[in-house]
Amino acid sequence: MNKRLGIQIGLAFLLVGFGQTGTSGKEVDLKARGQTLMEEKGCLNCHYVQGDGGFIAPPLNGISKYRSEADILKMLTGPRPAKKVSESYPSPEELMSHVRLDEADAKVVAAYLIGLPADESFEMKGHDNEWKDIFPQGSQFKPHKVSKSSREGRKLFYKKGCIACHSTEGRGGRIGPSLNGIGATRSKAFIEQRINSGAVIMKSGAAYQPTSYSMPPSSLPKKDVKRLSEYLLTLPSLPTE
Repeated sequence: MNKRLGIQIGLAFLLVGFGQTGTSGKEVDLKARGQTLMEEKGCLNCHYVQGDGGFIAPPLNGISKYRSEADILKMLTGPRPAKKVSESYPSPEELMSHVRLDEADAKVVAAYLIGLPADESFEMKGHDNEWKDIFPQGSQFKPHKVSKSSREGRKLFYKKGCIACHSTEGRGGRIGPSLNGIGATRSKAFIEQRINSGAVIMKSGAAYQPTSYSMPPSSLPKKDVKRLSEYLLTLPSLPTE
């Protein structure tokens, strides 16, 4: 009796072991296929996953807290927005229009992503309207309406000597580039960063070094830099330029 019981227990453990090995093998295979597809399809150019990838788009570790597997599958396979792509620059909406996968690949990627553990080192936040400061508007750019802040920025543009190097509204210097229509090619965040940090010109092709034609870093307070950027974003492009 004891011998028979021992054999039964041994078989039970063996069957459990086979079951665990099979499940583990499937999980490992899914993970490997998911990782391979993420690399092949260029997902890691934008998304950070398991210690590797880019930061243009949100990191995907722990995405199951925010999206279901069905949500991910819809994102990967759904139709693109019926919006005409601009000739010169994509709008933020066009730029963020997600790449599409065929359903078989999308199912593998969705199943892989939904199983990713969270990375507590990331703080997840929504975008709100921040993209307006991050992306230039391209052909969709419309000059901002003149405001009290932009009028103060215009005064600062003259008072602080910006006009000596840059032209706006048909007036100004030619050492620096014209700033008419600057909002089509530069974001508000970029403009403010450039005012704060200045600009340098390549000298002798060896390294970036200050020259007599460089734009020096600004010592203006943050509120004045904001006023300047808001003025510059009111400037339309001039046909003659």
